[in-house]
Amino acid sequence: MKDLGEISYFLGIDFKQEADKITMNQTRYTLKVLEKFNMSNCKTRSTPCEVQTGICPNNEKVQLDRYRQIVGSLIYLATCTRPDIIWVVSKLSRSLADPKLEDLTTAKHVLRYLKGTVNHKLVYRKSDSMKLTSYCDSDWASSDDRKSTTGYIFSLNECSAPIYWKTRRPPTVALSTCESEYMGLGAATQEALYLLQLLNDICPNEFKCAHISCDNQGAMH
Repeated sequence: MKDLGEISYFLGIDFKQEADKITMNQTRYTLKVLEKFNMSNCKTRSTPCEVQTGICPNNEKVQLDRYRQIVGSLIYLATCTRPDIIWVVSKLSRSLADPKLEDLTTAKHVLRYLKGTVNHKLVYRKSDSMKLTSYCDSDWASSDDRKSTTGYIFSLNECSAPIYWKTRRPPTVALSTCESEYMGLGAATQEALYLLQLLNDICPNEFKCAHISCDNQGAMH
């Protein structure tokens, strides 16, 4: 074992350490992904996805291996440094067993979005005060089986880059928007309790509580 100095590149992630901040990005990895799937010269998109494409009939199938390779690459990006694509990647992952042409079109849409945002990065700045902050939201009955989609994101203060993010479909079918938002708050609270315990093990007595924001009045009451 030997000291290789400050970290600069690890597992497809570029690091840059400065006096008051640390920057993470996957620009090189993203460019390799675009080149691998012949999307280096594609037109860019300003959003990660469209809610409904309405382009291709659902019964048209695509090459299974290629689709899985694209989604696998997107999963790694969404997990490490790109929380902005986590929702659509989660949606694409549901079709890994039997993807359709519309799913492939959506995956290419994500690649076009990455082409236009290839230099996006996470910046963690030094701060005198830390406060575990979270934002959560739910999309009621957004899938064919009427299950909602829940998502939340955590940061160490309001101006910091996120430290954790997740989107998932709860196993229970919500009967209203208020109920789906309340279930999302419950999931975010469970994660907040775990993060508070972890952070207080690192910095004893630094974190007293978590601040969770929601946009549904009924769920908040």
